[in-house]
Amino acid sequence: MIKLRISPLALLSAATIFGLLFSAYCAFLASQAVWHNIDWRWRDGAAELTSSPLNSQLSAGARIVAISDGDVSLALEQVDFTEEPDGNLPSYTAYRSFTQRQSQLATLLQSPQLKLIDDAGLAHPIGYQNQRPLSDLPAAFWVQIFVGLAAWLICSAVGAYKTQDASARYLVISGGSTLLFASLAAIYSTRELAIDGQLFRLLSDLNFLGGMMFAATLVCVLWHYPKQLGSSWVPPTIILVAIAWFALQQLGAFESMIVGRRLPVLLALLAQFHLKFYAMAQHPRRSNSSRGAAMVFAFVAAD
Repeated sequence: MIKLRISPLALLSAATIFGLLFSAYCAFLASQAVWHNIDWRWRDGAAELTSSPLNSQLSAGARIVAISDGDVSLALEQVDFTEEPDGNLPSYTAYRSFTQRQSQLATLLQSPQLKLIDDAGLAHPIGYQNQRPLSDLPAAFWVQIFVGLAAWLICSAVGAYKTQDASARYLVISGGSTLLFASLAAIYSTRELAIDGQLFRLLSDLNFLGGMMFAATLVCVLWHYPKQLGSSWVPPTIILVAIAWFALQQLGAFESMIVGRRLPVLLALLAQFHLKFYAMAQHPRRSNSSRGAAMVFAFVAAD
């Protein structure tokens, strides 16, 4: 039987094209939101502008308490400025309420008659554009995109030249997971104020899936590298447990987001540190710079 062999360069080229296309699509998706050039932060019970919106007399320092389309007004709340639901919301009930408010806010933001209501009750009309310029995407967006892409390319480079190495294969999955969760988080964490709630939830849920797979696959890497610690069935079992946990929390098995989303990642990280220190104690002189660099990128992305 003839075995099909694909060269490392071809594998790495394919991974590079995929990573660039995925990153470009995330930038495209982020640019599809209606744009008002609103930069603000929540402070002392109101949203304080840090710049002047489009076609507006409002200046930095103005305090906005609500937005309105002329017919419907919605008071702003501190929760609306949450960047990462997984790390800030206490429960799935709060998560559902948050995404529902995102939909309400996003609908108002799309109105040509949008007005910002200040703390004196005055309504200020502002302008808008149908798309957000790529130049308006903040540094935080591009840093997350870079981290995800860099982790994917480094891990793919290791995997392309070590196709028979189990630890390298798991490392490739961890790189793909980093590409997924870092890139998707870049979209919703740097939004102007709100995006469609269903889209937000999809991005956030896939971000969590990426985080779970990242945490699980790094445990698998350390199980195999620098020396396999036990049965080869352990790593696939870890992956299946991670997928099952993701499915359970999606189906509503947990109410607390601390349990549903933060606990499993914490347990996986503790397992990683334990296996890493154990491997260092057993093989203090063995190292691999490429894998080490990939793990550094992954840990930075997780943070």
